[in-house]
Amino acid sequence: MAVNAQNATVIVDGLYKSYTDQKRVVGAVRGVSFTIREGEFYTLLGPSGCGKTTTMRCIAGLEHPTQGEISIHGKLVSSPEKNVFVPPNKRDIGMVFQSYAIWPHMTVFQNVAFPLNVAGIRNGSKEMRERVEEALALVEMEDYVDRFATQLSGGQQQRLALARALVRRPALLLLDEPLSNLDARLRDTMRTELRSLQRRLGITTLYVTHDQTEALSMSSRIAVMQDGQIVQEATPRELYRSPANAFVAEFLGVSNRIPCTVAETGAASDCAVDTSFGRVRLTSPGATSTGATGVVTIRPEHLRLHRTTATLPNAFAARIASISFFGEQSECQVEVNGVTLRARVSSDTEFAGGDDVWLELPAPSCRLIL
Repeated sequence: MAVNAQNATVIVDGLYKSYTDQKRVVGAVRGVSFTIREGEFYTLLGPSGCGKTTTMRCIAGLEHPTQGEISIHGKLVSSPEKNVFVPPNKRDIGMVFQSYAIWPHMTVFQNVAFPLNVAGIRNGSKEMRERVEEALALVEMEDYVDRFATQLSGGQQQRLALARALVRRPALLLLDEPLSNLDARLRDTMRTELRSLQRRLGITTLYVTHDQTEALSMSSRIAVMQDGQIVQEATPRELYRSPANAFVAEFLGVSNRIPCTVAETGAASDCAVDTSFGRVRLTSPGATSTGATGVVTIRPEHLRLHRTTATLPNAFAARIASISFFGEQSECQVEVNGVTLRARVSSDTEFAGGDDVWLELPAPSCRLIL
């Protein structure tokens, strides 16, 4: 696969990683290729076992790939075909693990200084002291320099692990599910702080997560992985609005899925599909021929409820089966000719369970997946 090396910090080309499990070869990563541009926040997103962490570990040098090439800042660091394998400490990376992997018997200063010791910077030197202080200042941990790791809260331990990753001033920062051990409220706070820090430093970052909220809110681009492969790569907005397949649509938040058959195709990708409750018109580049079967996906927040239809296109008689309150929004279970769809409305809505309504599926929000 040809890749553009211009302004790229990381190039992964045709990466494979296989394991032997009870005499059976298992492909954990299968032909993964992507480029991370300088200063970008790039995320590998997918469920457990999809290959995202294995991909990161190959980039970090913690796994030996079976096939493919990895380059960091123009330097080839891994290629089984060319017998190249640069060890992790020579790859100009910093990494934060899911478990943080900080040493409880060391102080905050000693934990952050450890990578500098490994790099050969003398203990107690002015350079070491200045770089540790700089890293701690970045994560607002200067006041904890003499504390032991066991005396820190979960959020402070996460900041400590981040400072240790940054102290070497790496070309690439690798973050493997770094927020998963935090409670929901602290996770929200740290998500904002981490993205702000990354933007301020301009450091190229590869982030691994199974959490679609983290991915959508933090990333420049996202690669969704399934069964060891990248199934779609795009910006958060593009992924959410135009999922490539049903798996991406479901993984990137709740999506209504409506079985359909293509009834009409026209110019500019306009088409119409038949569903169990009527004909839906939409725009879809995937509609190539009549008779093709697939699903229409539409997010709950894009469905609209009306008292009357007026002349609305894609509007169908429906009934609200129930409404559930979720704070700022309420979710309606809407029944239309035997199909139940989920619609999100403002919590101060005038609708109630049992109401007869008209359900609108706005054409620009409908996505046809064949």
